[in-house]
Amino acid sequence: TCSVSDIEIENGFFSESDGTYDLNRVTSYRCKQGYVTNTGETSGSITCLQNGWSLQPSCIKSCERPVFENSVTKNNSTWFKLNDKLDYECLLGYENEYKHTKGSITCTYHGWSDIPSCYEEEKTCGDIPELEHGSVKFSVPPYHHGDSVEFTCSETFTMIGHGLVSCINGKWTQLPRCVDSTKACGPPPPIDNGDITSLSLPVYAPLSSVDYQCQKYYLLKGKKTATCRNGKWSEPPTCLHACVIREDIMERFNIILRWREDKKVYIQSGEDIEFACKPRYREARGSPPFHTKCINGHIHYPTCV
Repeated sequence: TCSVSDIEIENGFFSESDGTYDLNRVTSYRCKQGYVTNTGETSGSITCLQNGWSLQPSCIKSCERPVFENSVTKNNSTWFKLNDKLDYECLLGYENEYKHTKGSITCTYHGWSDIPSCYEEEKTCGDIPELEHGSVKFSVPPYHHGDSVEFTCSETFTMIGHGLVSCINGKWTQLPRCVDSTKACGPPPPIDNGDITSLSLPVYAPLSSVDYQCQKYYLLKGKKTATCRNGKWSEPPTCLHACVIREDIMERFNIILRWREDKKVYIQSGEDIEFACKPRYREARGSPPFHTKCINGHIHYPTCV
């Protein structure tokens, strides 16, 4: 048999929760968002072979092919690894924001290092858009391509988003939001053996929500989604401990697993497990039931004599 405890998948997780796998059995794994397998897929599979698992699964940082505006590239790949570079060339009569007809972008942990856009001519932006409960620190028109202005929020209001807004090809980039600081929330509360599925932010607007997930072998209890209301997060879920049954534990109680032959078994909280006495042993008087459950990392073991 093969055990999933022998393998750690960096930036990925197994799709199934079984602890061990019989010969020739296949199990699948998935990569976290923004990561892919060596073949560029979001998931893969491995097989239990005579000498162990068929391969070491891996999930590598990736960037999807960007959209090219008024430019072309000779590389037609659909995904790129971390630190991969992609060269592009503007169409005739176009240039990028650096006044060049050619450019290069790099795949980073935060996505592509730049936007591969080429513009026909420099365009200016009109008046700065108004921000509710906010204002601009300092500005002098006209606003050319690449110029930026910085917004601040009024007292008792907190900014959501980037305060620096830029003029790009005649249009202003997205404005931030100014929300009542008494109703905004800080980072979501942490939970043991789990985390949120998205990148944590310093400030969350009212009615924002985040989803939680548990680490491998832990069971999520409660609502997986927490919501910001009136400056406070709703109750986050908890991650219940799994149970680990080892051969030495069963030897101590003179019991065996009725339906499994594993020497080490991981059982999620709430999952049923059934024991039996070893050959030539019988149930001890007052023994706990042989059919029991894993409850947050604890099991009441039956006893045989």
